[in-house]
Amino acid sequence: MSLPHWLGSRHDPNETALYEKRLLSDADKARFILRSLYRRLRRSLNKLEPQAARASLWSNYMDSTNNYEADQFSAKEKFVKEVFAELGPKKLLDVGCNTGHFSAMAATVGAQVVAIDSDPVVAGGVWRRAKEESLNILPLVVNLTRPSPGMGWRNQESASFLDRSLGSFDTVLMLAVIHHMFVSERIPLDEIIDLAAELTTDSVIIEFIGTDDPMFRRLTRGREELHRSLTPETFESCLRKRFHIVRERKLPNSSRHLYWLRRFD
Repeated sequence: MSLPHWLGSRHDPNETALYEKRLLSDADKARFILRSLYRRLRRSLNKLEPQAARASLWSNYMDSTNNYEADQFSAKEKFVKEVFAELGPKKLLDVGCNTGHFSAMAATVGAQVVAIDSDPVVAGGVWRRAKEESLNILPLVVNLTRPSPGMGWRNQESASFLDRSLGSFDTVLMLAVIHHMFVSERIPLDEIIDLAAELTTDSVIIEFIGTDDPMFRRLTRGREELHRSLTPETFESCLRKRFHIVRERKLPNSSRHLYWLRRFD
């Protein structure tokens, strides 16, 4: 005889006490139990807090080895600031946010920011910064090439990331991320641009990285010839299928270009 069967045989099916509410007559005791429950829950939540001391492949990207000279990064910041000042983003998605440097720039000009990155360590760093500086940033661990799917009954209890995101932002940042999607994840360039157009209702700020860039060469690992057709001209031709190019700027002494794009109406 199994234990569940044995226990079931000892249960009176007509017993209703099991379903009756149990209230404590002592209010102080009830408050003590409730506070104890909250303390346990708080400890459980604190254990899940991202750890500041952790490191990952991308957690030090913004230090002196981040593939930008000082004047190049300064030019990149200047371009983005100018676009923000003119555009005034309200809801912004930062794809591949890394440390959240540009997410914070957007938040300081009044944007509600969703910052996504596939690296949980850097997403944790963005969360800590947003908390410390009271920035309106929601960091999420999301790989846009493999976005979180719908879950639950018929995949409808929790909508997929794309279902929640498409057309939800007036501005999308895609800085230093296109080459990862194109080279590492083998996503066709047209598909990347189409997704960018579906995510935004207005603007995209995007960065092109040439095949001779050190980071691009690091990703291709000697397979640069496979991507020789990727030039600023072919990239811009692809962009013009879905966007107007409002502004373009080449970073000094590099093959990196920044673009401010606006969707066709």
